[in-house]
Amino acid sequence: YTFKGGLKSLIWTDSFKTFCLIVSVGLCIYYIANNLGLGFSEMLTAINEHSFSKTFFFDDVNDKRFFFKQFLAGVFMVIATTGLDQDMMQKTLSVKDYKGAQKNMITSGVLQIFVVLLFLMLGVLLYMFVAQNNIALPDRSDKLFPMLATGDYFPVVVGVLFIIGLISASYAAAGSALTALTTSFT
Repeated sequence: YTFKGGLKSLIWTDSFKTFCLIVSVGLCIYYIANNLGLGFSEMLTAINEHSFSKTFFFDDVNDKRFFFKQFLAGVFMVIATTGLDQDMMQKTLSVKDYKGAQKNMITSGVLQIFVVLLFLMLGVLLYMFVAQNNIALPDRSDKLFPMLATGDYFPVVVGVLFIIGLISASYAAAGSALTALTTSFT
């Protein structure tokens, strides 16, 4: 499969869906920051003040937001989703040599940090937007962005970018599952 060019098609489709996902998140961050009246440096300052004052909790060990609980949960999440997941490891296993596999793992780790930071920025901006506009929070936090993106809170382009991001994320799961099935079959 790898030698016949299947890996090239996987690389192109993964690159395209990742590009769509990152661009859609980046543009959503831009539109939300613009709506809040924040420039780039103002946005970073506001995110820094908002997130550090309300995100890192060291006071109560029993609080679900206690820093070390969240940190360990994040470490185990990365191990479970990358190190133990056949779909994620399939890309590394399909590299032709050891050095290439190492390069793939390091590059993936650095890119994951960048993407996670983008999503964290988006999350902080969403909560800042809700607080500034006195919008009632939905019952579950994962419904906040869909509610704002598909409602009349932002331009229509933000809703379209949200849908593109969702489709990009679902293609990631389908593409890696297809790769795992194909490699297992061959």
